[in-house]
This record gives sequence, C-alpha cells and structure tokens, in this order.
Amino acid sequence: MNEEAYRDGSDEKCECMGYDKEKHFLMDLKDEPVEHILACSYVQALIDLQSADQKWQKMLDLFCNTSHAYATNYKENTQQTSQLEAKRRAALDGMMVHIRAVADLEERLGIKERWTPQHPEYLSAFERIKSRDFRRALDKLQQLVVHVAAQLSRRAKSTNILVYTCSSSATDVR
Repeated sequence: MNEEAYRDGSDEKCECMGYDKEKHFLMDLKDEPVEHILACSYVQALIDLQSADQKWQKMLDLFCNTSHAYATNYKENTQQTSQLEAKRRAALDGMMVHIRAVADLEERLGIKERWTPQHPEYLSAFERIKSRDFRRALDKLQQLVVHVAAQLSRRAKSTNILVYTCSSSATDVR
C-alpha cells in the first residue's frame, strides 16, 4: 500500500487504492440537502413528542389515581401531592416544548397534515435517521479500535515485544 499516495489525497491516487467509493459516500454526506436534514429533525421531533406524551399520560394517571383516603398525616399527604404535581407539571412542560418544536418544523417544511409512521416521507426520513445512527455507532467503534490499537502498540514498545502488522502483500515484523 502506497502511504504517500494516501496522504497526498489526489483523486487519481485514491481511486487506485480503492478509496473512491468511500470518498464518494463522504462527499455525498457533506452535501445532504437541507430538506432531508429538516425532515429527519421533524421525524425525530415526532418521536420525542410521542415519548413526552406517554410520560405525560403516565404522570397524569398517577396523579389522578393516587388515593389519599387512608392518609392520616396531613403533612406527608401534602408533600406527596406536591411532588406528584411537580412531576406532572414537568411532564406537561416537556410535552409543550416538543409540541412547539414539531409545529415549528411543520411550518418550515410546509407540512399541512402531521406525518404518521406510515407516511412515505416519515419512513424515508426514519431510514435516514437509522442510517446516520448506524454510521455514528460505526465511527465510535472505529475510534475505540484505533485507541486500543494505539495503547497496545505503546505497551508493546515499552516491553520490547515484536509487533506484527498486516500489509497488502504479507505480514511484516516491525
């Protein structure tokens, strides 16, 4: 493998090294249309809104179904009610933030009717989100592998252990 050609970064040398597909993919990522970015943000906002709504419903049910009929201590009853009310209000505030975010994105995208999980645009944006999340996880994994390889290399050098590397032609000893 010609490292000098890789470092140079010219198109011709990248293609001969087999990096042309990766380079094309990365260049496409750089130029992702704003509409795709907003659509992905909208779908994520819808998912977040659904989650906030579920949290709100859970807190509302807990608040409404808590019985104080057997409470004998007024101070404890008041404290428990205040805690439940604070959690309910926080859940409602969180849901309102998500409602505003969804409404803002609907206005920016010119959406007249809210997308459902069956809507083709929703499905397309959801696939892009999954792909993006997969790429991010892959990047984190690659960073971890490089970090561990660097640590192992440092340890090997400090203990004078031979390090074997794999090249395109054969295995060489450093």
